[in-house]
Amino acid sequence: MSEKILRSKKLWGEILAIVIGIIVAIIPPPGELTAQAMWAMGIMAWAVVNWIFDCFPDYVVCLFMLASMVGLKIIDFKVAFSAFATETWWMLVVALGVGAAAYKSGLIKRISLYIMKFFKPTFNGQVMAMLASGTVISPFIPSSLARTSIAAPIAMGISDTLGYEKKSKGSAGLFLAMNSGYFLVGPVFLSAATFCYMIKGQLPEAVQAQFTWGQWTISTLPYLLVLFVGSYFGITRLYGTGKKDSLPKDYIKNQLEELGPMNRNEKITLIVLAFALVFWILESVLHIPAVVTTTVAFCILVATRVIDKKDVHTQLNWSMLIFIGGIISMSNILPALGINKWLAGVIGPMVSGFASNPYVFLIILIIVMILLRFIMASVAAAITMVMSIFIPIASVIGIDPWIVGFAAYTSSLVWFLSYQNSGYLMGYAAAGGEDRVGYNNTVKMSIFYVGIVVAGIMLSVPYWKMIGLIK
Repeated sequence: MSEKILRSKKLWGEILAIVIGIIVAIIPPPGELTAQAMWAMGIMAWAVVNWIFDCFPDYVVCLFMLASMVGLKIIDFKVAFSAFATETWWMLVVALGVGAAAYKSGLIKRISLYIMKFFKPTFNGQVMAMLASGTVISPFIPSSLARTSIAAPIAMGISDTLGYEKKSKGSAGLFLAMNSGYFLVGPVFLSAATFCYMIKGQLPEAVQAQFTWGQWTISTLPYLLVLFVGSYFGITRLYGTGKKDSLPKDYIKNQLEELGPMNRNEKITLIVLAFALVFWILESVLHIPAVVTTTVAFCILVATRVIDKKDVHTQLNWSMLIFIGGIISMSNILPALGINKWLAGVIGPMVSGFASNPYVFLIILIIVMILLRFIMASVAAAITMVMSIFIPIASVIGIDPWIVGFAAYTSSLVWFLSYQNSGYLMGYAAAGGEDRVGYNNTVKMSIFYVGIVVAGIMLSVPYWKMIGLIK
C-alpha cells in the first residue's frame, strides 16, 4: 500500500471514528445508563475505530481516551488511570525486565539448543524439538517477541542444513513449529505473555487473587496437551517432505560450541530465573506475591549489571506497557459507569436459549473473536471487547471469568491475513519473511490452528468442571 493511500485511509478512518463517537455519545441513554456513560461509550467507540484503521499508535489513542474521560468529568482520574498503580501492571513491567536479561545474555538460544540435542535430527524430530524447547522456555520469558526473534533464525538454520529450499514446505513447517512452541504457547503460562497479565488485570479482584502462576498453569493443562499434539500432527502432515532428511550428526553440538561456555550474565540470569520460578509456583503456599518475587529478580539483574539503564529504556516495550495499562483501567471504568451491567442485560437475553450450555457459549465466543480479528488489528483491543461483552454473561451462568479471557486470547492468535497478528509477524520477519518462508505457505496452518483452539477449549470443559471453574 502506497504512502498516499495509507494516509488517505487513516484520514477517512479518523473522520469515521469522530462521527461514530459523536453519534454514540448523543444517543439518549437507554435503560439505567447515564449521559456520562453514553459519552464514555462514544469515546470508546472513537478509540475502537482508530484501532481498526490504525490512525494513530495504539497507546496514544488509549491515553487520549482516558484523558478525555477525565477532562470531560466522566470519571475520576484515579479510576481512569487506576491500572498504573496495580500489582498486575507493575508485575508486567518487572517481568519484561527479567525477560530482557534472558534475551540479552543469550540464555534463550543456549537452552533451546540444549533441548534440541535430545530429539532426532530429522524434520519430525526437529518439529518436536521446537515445540518442546518453546514450551520449556516460555514461562521464563514474558515477551513472545523476544522468544520468536531468537528462535526463528535457529529454525531457519536447521532448514538450511536439512537442504530445504526457500519457501518450501519443509522451511515453512520448521518456522511454524517454532511459532507454535515459542508464540502460540503464550496463553498457557501466566508469565509467558504480556497479554496474560492484561487479561488477569481485567478480571474481578476475587478471580485475580485466585489465579496465581500455579493455578493459571493447572487450569490450562488440557489445552496445552491439545496444542502440543495438534501442532505436531498438523505440521508434520501438512508440511512434511516425505523424505528421510537428517541433520549432520554434530550440528547441534557445533552450534553450542560456537556459543562457548556459559558467560557470567547467563549464569546469573539462569540462577535468578530458577529461583523466581520456584517462588512463582509456590506463591499460594509461601504467600509471597509474584510481583514481589519478580521485582526482586529484576533488581538483582540490574544490580549485577546483567541489564543496565540503557536496556531498561530500550528493551522494555513502554508503548505496549502504557497501552495495556489503559486497557486494564477499562475494567474499572465500565462497571463504575454501569456499562458492564447494561451490556449483560442487552446481550444476555439474546443468548439465554443456549448460554447455559458451556460448549455452545464458548464456541460462540471463539467465532465472535475470530470474526472480530478481521476488522481489529489490535489483539489487546479485541480481547478487551470480547471480555467486556462475555464476562457478565459467563458470571451469571456459572462460568469463571478467567475462562472467557483465556478462550478469547487463544482464539485471537490467528494469522489468516498479515495484519492480524503482530507477534506472528515478528517471528516471520526474524525468519527471513517472504523470501525464506512465504506467507501464503503458512495460512493453512492458521486454519488448522482454529481447529486446535476449538478442540482444546472443548476438551477443557469437563476438566474445568472438575476443578470448579464451571458450575
